[in-house]
Amino acid sequence: MNNVVRGMYHFKRIINSILPDTVWYFTEFKEKIRNIEDKESQIAQLRF
Repeated sequence: MNNVVRGMYHFKRIINSILPDTVWYFTEFKEKIRNIEDKESQIAQLRF
């Protein structure tokens, strides 16, 4: 039983250490996509 609790604790600690990086990565990724879309719309406006 003690091993299970310890395992859960380590798992939670790993999740807590990974999660912020993942969230940051996704926000960066969204920002890049938004920048690309802005560039594409600017290029499209130049064409028309």
